[in-house]
Amino acid sequence: MRLKNLNLFEKYIEKVVLALGAVYAVVVIWFFVPGSPHSVEIRALHGEFKPGQVEEAILKEANDLDSRISSRISPFPDILEVPQYTNEFRDRLTRPLIPVDRFATLFSKPGVQIATIDPGPIRHFFVPQPPAPTALIWDTGFGVLSEPQSPQLTSEFEQIIGNQKPRDFRWVSVSAQFNMKRWRGLLSKQPPSDKQQLPKTWWQRRLIVTDVVLQRQVQDPETSKWGEIQSLSTVPGNDQFDFLNNTVFSFRSERNNWAPPEADKAIAIARIEQKRLPRPLFPELSEGLWLPPDANSQTLPLQMVDDVRSLVRQIEDVQKQIKDMKTKITEGGAPIAPPPSGLDGADGAGSPIVLDLPFLEAQRSKFREELYILLGIIEPIETLRTEKKPRRPSILNQKSQTVAQAKKENESSTPNTLRVWQHDVSVKDGQSVRYRMIVSLLNPLFFQSQAPKEQQEKYYQKLTLSSAPSAWTEPVQVLSEHHFFLAGVNKASKSTAVEVYCIFNGQWQRREFDVKPGDPIGQVVQFQHGDGQINVNMNVGGVVVDIDFDAPSAESSTKRTTRLIYFDGKTNTLQTRTLEQDQLDPKRSDLRKRLKAN
Repeated sequence: MRLKNLNLFEKYIEKVVLALGAVYAVVVIWFFVPGSPHSVEIRALHGEFKPGQVEEAILKEANDLDSRISSRISPFPDILEVPQYTNEFRDRLTRPLIPVDRFATLFSKPGVQIATIDPGPIRHFFVPQPPAPTALIWDTGFGVLSEPQSPQLTSEFEQIIGNQKPRDFRWVSVSAQFNMKRWRGLLSKQPPSDKQQLPKTWWQRRLIVTDVVLQRQVQDPETSKWGEIQSLSTVPGNDQFDFLNNTVFSFRSERNNWAPPEADKAIAIARIEQKRLPRPLFPELSEGLWLPPDANSQTLPLQMVDDVRSLVRQIEDVQKQIKDMKTKITEGGAPIAPPPSGLDGADGAGSPIVLDLPFLEAQRSKFREELYILLGIIEPIETLRTEKKPRRPSILNQKSQTVAQAKKENESSTPNTLRVWQHDVSVKDGQSVRYRMIVSLLNPLFFQSQAPKEQQEKYYQKLTLSSAPSAWTEPVQVLSEHHFFLAGVNKASKSTAVEVYCIFNGQWQRREFDVKPGDPIGQVVQFQHGDGQINVNMNVGGVVVDIDFDAPSAESSTKRTTRLIYFDGKTNTLQTRTLEQDQLDPKRSDLRKRLKAN
């Protein structure tokens, strides 16, 4: 066959076969000579590896991991601020199921009706400010603080009254009346046209006082101007309550966020403590007796006034016996005497019995408890433990009531006028102060999710509302710790005798000193306390400047008296007094009577 008669395939078939064979040979040589046909994929190492490379790759990754573990440099970015996961959780937990300010559908009639008119802007609830307390009265005195029950309480008291022993301190108590009827009236009053009225069910069970804040101003003795307004802290031990999970809660400090169990617990505590919150307890005294400022008020029933006076006399008698007994014990004597009238423990024949110190102290505590129960300061322990509230009758057994009867029953559940008081145990010797009072009550919109969004931001997490401040009291002159009077003259030695009175262990003490120009008035002396002697500073803070032994008398121009000129360190001024005036001073006569009574 001729070559020109062959087709293209027949003409080049041999070359094609040779080319394919060459390609196949190259592929076989590539995979079996330079490389290997077997490999494994290791996902942790992010790649495929031949059998000979697997061990080396794993060892390299292990060494790299070991170096990163041993490194002190963290591979993670620094967290500058921890996200507020708790707040976000609380917000989701308390968020309304349907977070809308107003529904587009009216539900006032049966069935669903699509609103055809614009209901207008959302009206906020009218939240009035509670009325100011009125009729403020006050009382001041001194006493000796009993040893606190815990080291923490001891530290808190020492920061206020000092760490001296015995723990003498001054106090001022201020009492007022809060008009709860007026507060109910403000809540139920027709609000302005742009506000809507609070539902009665929101505030009816929240007519509860949570705190009484006492504010004070101190007068400058030189300029007679009043200083800045100070909100006084509560007496230690009165402002903390057992809360959830062994935590402590105070109504004085507002919280930023609440969980439902916490809100329920706080409201429950406020209801239970309606004796203590408006009328906080006074610190326990080992010497002296505290009474509410309104204990001698003319509004008390006559029989109650007589009972109060009788119990006060009994307490004072027992306190005097305790003091005498401590003195005899210190001197080594043992008191054996018939029991005084009114004390338990006497036998029927009235024979003498031994009155020990614990017995008298128990009697004092008993009489004090009876007095405080009579004045409504505390509740009887027996009543708190044994008295049970009657079960509420079922709906089927309840008698039908008219609207007027139901309204009267609801309003009588809280008093129309509430007694409130607060104490100031941080006053200093000789200060002139004045007070005003603010009452805090449960907020009707606290934890009310049905309030408009704007009001929720303001009131939802706010537990209390504060009343308007009361008017200021008249200036209160705190009892001075020291008093001194001219007692005699010695012209030969050019000196004068001064009587200095001071408070020690709750009682007035007297010492006499001879002073000349340049001498301080009063010195450090020692008093018996317990088994030892205690140094007491009877320096009145003054220095004698001069003594005029031939000063004119205020009674007659023909008479002469002695005048003392001294520098008063409390006021930084020069003061004078005469022997004639001090001998007739009623304050000196009163102090001498108190010394005889002791």
